[in-house]
Amino acid sequence: MRLFHHRGRTAEAKRCRTLDSAKAEAQKFIRDRTEHQPHQREISLPEFADWSAAMRMLRGREQTTLVEAVAEWARAHDALGGRGTLADVTAAFARTVRETKLPAITVPALVAKFAVAKKAEGLSALYVDDIEKKLTRFSKTFRGHIGSINDEVLRGLRLLKKHQVRRPHPLGCRLPLGANEQFA
Repeated sequence: MRLFHHRGRTAEAKRCRTLDSAKAEAQKFIRDRTEHQPHQREISLPEFADWSAAMRMLRGREQTTLVEAVAEWARAHDALGGRGTLADVTAAFARTVRETKLPAITVPALVAKFAVAKKAEGLSALYVDDIEKKLTRFSKTFRGHIGSINDEVLRGLRLLKKHQVRRPHPLGCRLPLGANEQFA
């Protein structure tokens, strides 16, 4: 029995007496070629089975790679600190979202309800007027559902304000950022 392998452009052959000796020689050849090469290593059948099963689970989810999925799992596992599994936390989160729905109300309507409640509490007219003006300005920025406001939206708003250009006041005096809009 002869084994053939290619080294560059030349083919090399090796004679073996039995099938077992040919298999052993082939394994030795593979080991010699892959040893001390960091990008190659032998994987066991259970490791290959795990990889294959993971890849089957990811089929149909082209936007996610196996590395991204494992990295996300590792971050979640670290955040949990050994307190349950990712499936447990996901189920608890889904249950919480179902049980604690935000009211279907817009920001301007909520601001109006808040102003009425503060007047009913008997707070000073000056305080109520001040807070009502500030919240009305806020409600002009966010006209949609109250549930649409999250940290990311607020951070984006802060960045916008931070990079706004100060416009000179029509009368020539310098006012704090945002004050000029009252006179425009």
